[in-house]
Amino acid sequence: AEYMALNPAQPSHQLIGVMNPEVLQLYAVLAKQLLHHYVLLHSLDGYDEVSLTGALLVVSPLDSTRYEPSDFGCSAPLEPQALMGATSVEGAAQLFCRILQGAGTTAQNQVVVANAAMGIHCLHPHCSLLHCMDQANEALMSGKAYSVLNDLLKFQKSAW
Repeated sequence: AEYMALNPAQPSHQLIGVMNPEVLQLYAVLAKQLLHHYVLLHSLDGYDEVSLTGALLVVSPLDSTRYEPSDFGCSAPLEPQALMGATSVEGAAQLFCRILQGAGTTAQNQVVVANAAMGIHCLHPHCSLLHCMDQANEALMSGKAYSVLNDLLKFQKSAW
């Protein structure tokens, strides 16, 4: 199966964060050959996700783009300290749930929305980033994102 090279689950669309620009270019070559619907990303300050702490490189079948935090609606780059998370897997899961329940800080919400927007953009590549941001923000603020997480967890428990 051609998808096996990047993800054994073989999803039809893939959002993949990588640790550095060199790996981004390597994945871009592989993705072009093996995938149809993908978004690869790398934050230039070292994150393998949209951090909003600096510039972001994005590669998709349509183009390669450099985004700045302002493209995601931030008036200035976020400070890394504002994004500090938990120090354990359990703590990270609890933090993620609190954010999806609407109890995240402004910076945490901005980063979650920005990452979700990139996922939406992967599914709908012809939608503008701002439209994807609006959809992601609505899902977070309405509680829909938390509801979907709960549904996924219930499904996972029933499957095992």
